[in-house]
Amino acid sequence: MIGLKQGKQELSPEIIVSDDRIAAADANTHIPNKYRLATIHEITFKYMYDDAFAAYLNESRWVWTAGIGLKSKGFHQIDDDLSFSEVDFDAYRCLQREHRSFHKKGPFIVAAAVHDAGYGYQALVLDGFLAGTSYKARAAFVKESEDTVSKHLATALRR
Repeated sequence: MIGLKQGKQELSPEIIVSDDRIAAADANTHIPNKYRLATIHEITFKYMYDDAFAAYLNESRWVWTAGIGLKSKGFHQIDDDLSFSEVDFDAYRCLQREHRSFHKKGPFIVAAAVHDAGYGYQALVLDGFLAGTSYKARAAFVKESEDTVSKHLATALRR
């Protein structure tokens, strides 16, 4: 596993990325103990506030996330609350890199990367269709809190 150093933000989750590229269908089978797939919001937060993480996503290309299905498409602004607002191209190109996102609609597990999506402006790219191909990507994981791990264990023991 590749460990990505903690960013300056206290709230920033520590994200690790699998060594191997795997098919989307196998992303859930490669989760290390006490970890889970990173959510789209966790990936977005790290992208916005951790330049090293954004650079890593730019270099390594796609990572699988915990998101399933993406209904939005096109140019988006990442708002401070980590929500996405659709914008036109002129507004998109005026945004700072950390507030720029491009979405590709699709029903599958969402992949995240940083590149220009062919428009010449670096952005967080979220793709809900890539998993429907034979493409292999790394998977992004976040360590679960002890409370969450205990809750899942208690639920499993009750069954």
